[in-house]
Order: sequence, then C-alpha cells, then structure tokens
Amino acid sequence: MYINIISWRNFMSTEAVEKQLELETLKKYGMKWAVLLSLSYDLSHKNIDISPKIIRELRIARVMLESGCFSTCDISCTLDKIERELLKGATSLGRQYFDNWVNLLGRAIREELTPQDVKGLPFIRPVIHNCSFLQCLCEQDDSYETRFKQKLNTKKEHIYP
Repeated sequence: MYINIISWRNFMSTEAVEKQLELETLKKYGMKWAVLLSLSYDLSHKNIDISPKIIRELRIARVMLESGCFSTCDISCTLDKIERELLKGATSLGRQYFDNWVNLLGRAIREELTPQDVKGLPFIRPVIHNCSFLQCLCEQDDSYETRFKQKLNTKKEHIYP
C-alpha cells in the first residue's frame, strides 16, 4: 500500500509539471499570436493583401488559445501556417523589415517578449481595447443577464480578431 501512495504522488507531481509546461507553452504561443496579429495589421496598412483565410485563421488561433480545449500541437500548427503566409508578404517589403518581424517572433517563442513589449507593437493597442467584451461585470448592481445583453449590444464588429 505504501508503494502505491508514493507512486500516486509521483504521478500527481509529474502531471502538475506537465500542466505547468503546457501553460508556459500557451503563454509563448499567445505572444506569438500577438506578434502575428500585429504583423497582419502592419502588412495590411502597407497595402499588402492579407488573405481572408489568414484573418480567419488568426481568429481561430485566438479561440484555440483562450479556450484551453486544444493541444499545444494543434495551436502550434495553426500559428506556423499563419506565420508562413504572413512572412511571405513581409519579404516583399525588404530584408530589414522581414528580419525585424522574424526577430520578434523568435523573441516571443524564447519568452523574451513582455506584455509591455507586445503593447508597443504596431497596431496592437486597438486590439487590446477591443478585448473589453470579456471584462468582469461582477461589481455592477443590475442582473447578470441585463449586463451580458448590454455588452453584446455594444460589441462592435471588426475585421480582425
């Protein structure tokens, strides 16, 4: 019986370590997603066509990251597909432009980007402000249903996630 308890504790600690590693990986992918979103905005602003499929994939990647219902492998594949397509567009704007974005993507995966760095990326601030749809509504007095409906009615549609 004693051996089984020890084995169970080792299993639990291994499971906790795996969950921690997965969380850290999701954080890296979240940073990578933010850099890719910023790149898509910047390319669009520079009159480089962004495929609607890529915009849809960015939305899907965001849902995958936020939901926690997808494997890190699935998320990685989705982000890599987006990255390949966006970097194709970045090559048309010169080597330095391309290298700057590749450097940012590398820093995101190596966990060298902070949330403050991400906020400084081109066009990322409007995205941060558009995320208020999911803000906490607990402190208001009226019913949850009324507050939720108000939030739905004030949400604006945007081209990007």
